[in-house]
Amino acid sequence: MFSGAVVVLFLCFITDINVVHRALMWAAESGHSKVVNRILQHPGIDINVEIRGDTPLFSSQIYSWHTPD
Repeated sequence: MFSGAVVVLFLCFITDINVVHRALMWAAESGHSKVVNRILQHPGIDINVEIRGDTPLFSSQIYSWHTPD
């Protein structure tokens, strides 16, 4: 289980927006809605970014059979 506080701590140190976008994609694919919500508050995040040809929203639906949150 992920804590919003932990996500906040890590996001403070990430300066590469591409890393943040990959984290958003991972959280969306994994069904971690609380983590997704926190990452979406990060400055500069683009919800329409494509990673490996898909957006985080699209990936969250593909992997929606597995929803930990």
